[in-house]
Amino acid sequence: MHWGEKRGRKNFTRQSVEDRDDRVEVGDLPFPDAPPTVSEIAVRELAEEKEKLRREVALLRYRLASVAEDKAASIKARAVDLNTSAHRQLGALPWLKLATVFGAVFVVNRLLSQGFFEATFVADKKGRRRL
Repeated sequence: MHWGEKRGRKNFTRQSVEDRDDRVEVGDLPFPDAPPTVSEIAVRELAEEKEKLRREVALLRYRLASVAEDKAASIKARAVDLNTSAHRQLGALPWLKLATVFGAVFVVNRLLSQGFFEATFVADKKGRRRL
């Protein structure tokens, strides 16, 4: 059949085809009840997957923030516990006392390694060496 020929009651002219195309808007299917194409199905599935991943990332961020808060609370509780224990064992100013002991150990170790003191070892009855 050629353009301009009549078939039945309808006149298939170039003008009638162009008018029909003008009525279809960009992005609309020419046939509203037509099944979706493969690319439309793929785009819809990708959009669903993207939304699913967004929700999962949001959930992971929430869980990570919760773990960070728990970790900070745990560290703070442990520090308070250590401080309380040090005060019970060493009395007032426990950290100053510990720092003094560490300093004294460092100085004595340095003096011994440089040979300022001669340590004499005495063997006991079992042959073990001791100061």
